[in-house]
Amino acid sequence: MLQASQQVDTATTSEEAQNIMNLNLRLQSTAAKMQNKAIDIDLQKLEAAQLSEHLRIVQVSYRSHGSVTS
Repeated sequence: MLQASQQVDTATTSEEAQNIMNLNLRLQSTAAKMQNKAIDIDLQKLEAAQLSEHLRIVQVSYRSHGSVTS
């Protein structure tokens, strides 16, 4: 009887350990997705800043040279 109880306890502990490992994997996956999203947002901000700077340069160049007439 004691041996059967120990086997049940071992199975329960093993199942709980497996559940914890599965939750940990899900947490790691979610963290990686969030990090990727943050990187994507930073890249979009950088691209927007570069486009804004390019527009400023074009506007300054246009103003300093005036419009080109044929």
